[in-house]
Amino acid sequence: MKIKSLLILMGIALGGMSSAYASLVYAVGFPPGTPTLQQFDSQTGLAVGAPVTVNYGSTINDIAVNPLNQTLYGLSGGNLFTIDPTSGNTSSVSVSGMNGGMESLAFDSTGNLYIATQANLYSVGVPTNSAAATLVGQGWGNPYELGTTAQNIRFGANNTLYLTNTDPDGNDTDLYSVNTTTGVATHVGTLPFPSLALGNSGFQVFGSYIPALGNSSGATPYLITLGTSPTTSLGPDPDNASTQTDIVNTTTISNDFPANVNFSGGPEFAVAPEPSAMFGVGLLGLVVFFGSMREKRKLPRFAKAV
Repeated sequence: MKIKSLLILMGIALGGMSSAYASLVYAVGFPPGTPTLQQFDSQTGLAVGAPVTVNYGSTINDIAVNPLNQTLYGLSGGNLFTIDPTSGNTSSVSVSGMNGGMESLAFDSTGNLYIATQANLYSVGVPTNSAAATLVGQGWGNPYELGTTAQNIRFGANNTLYLTNTDPDGNDTDLYSVNTTTGVATHVGTLPFPSLALGNSGFQVFGSYIPALGNSSGATPYLITLGTSPTTSLGPDPDNASTQTDIVNTTTISNDFPANVNFSGGPEFAVAPEPSAMFGVGLLGLVVFFGSMREKRKLPRFAKAV
């Protein structure tokens, strides 16, 4: 076999391995009790490793990973803190202007932090002990079916901030985009899932089931992805099947994901290839090496003297 062909085979093998990716996220349950932190693969919904007890003596409302330095932050009412995901230890961040109604937080691509209550949006900027939470807007601009009962916020692609709210009947969830300069929310579409809260892995937006938010009758503990820039298609209105409305396009990842957790994670990372794959590439490498040595030892051919 020619050396060129062998090199092509090696390239194919290595290329196949480089396409293996996973996205680990940190998830924390927010019902009362000792909070625990669990990693999940957001592409499968499966738990990774053992849970870690968070050394914080109260309910953690939400968590978010800063995409610039991968630091994990937690929010509990008016308290902001970092969390060491290995030890579970926390460290307070003394941001002024915090209040007990704050329930959700999210970072944009430049590391600026935003915090939300059910009715208002606040901007913190880079979260340091000298930072302040500044009110951006109140009431979300009173868009379709939002009111003052919003769930949580997450950033998608292009620094677009998204917000969810369980429909008043509790059977579905509305998705909104939020202007981070004015705090005004715009209705994107309807998610035909009850009690949905947003999660993220980098800027890929997910949804999971939190029964405390609405109707839990017959609901499945789902994990879905909305992508990085959620889109919609016309479909039956969950509140009135005889009419059409904008339904947010989603892909179901798992129907057995833990309920009542909020989660956040950094960008995708490459997964180490399986040992069997590495063994195969190693064999190809040896073949290429010895083949090249054999080529070097071939004597040149000279034309016969006339």
